[in-house]
Amino acid sequence: MKTVTFHFDQDLAELLPRSWPFNTGRYRFAGPQSAKHLIKALGIPHTEVGAIVANGSVLGLDYLVRDGDLIEVLGSPRVMGLDVPCFLIDGHLGRLNAGLRMLGFDCAHVFDYSDTELVDPASSHGRILPTRDRRLLMRKSVVRSHLVRSLNSLTQLRDVIHRF
Repeated sequence: MKTVTFHFDQDLAELLPRSWPFNTGRYRFAGPQSAKHLIKALGIPHTEVGAIVANGSVLGLDYLVRDGDLIEVLGSPRVMGLDVPCFLIDGHLGRLNAGLRMLGFDCAHVFDYSDTELVDPASSHGRILPTRDRRLLMRKSVVRSHLVRSLNSLTQLRDVIHRF
């Protein structure tokens, strides 16, 4: 067995399992594993990770973790460079949809879609997928998204506006 020490940003630490010691802990694994795979195994979607720093070097999510590595996992920074973000809103985020529309954003609000039916149009049409479904964001094909953490619609709106 190999062991890696992870240190997570505070905003990511709240997504870790309750058994995980606050934001720093050791994780045991076998065989060759990417940082992305190990981070997802801890319950954090790759779309929420901004950068990986392994042993002092900034690396990508595809980095193959070695025994004894110290990996710092940084949260997603504010996304810049999107002229006008367009969203594909999951059915259970109706109030977020209404708030974004009132602010003039292009939002497609879909009901009763399967995960595949949400991910495919979001990816092919360049839309951002805000959702509370953590497992949905762990799909390989999800590129631009946001894990909505709050149940409060005003907090959701503030978080999405801040990030995008």
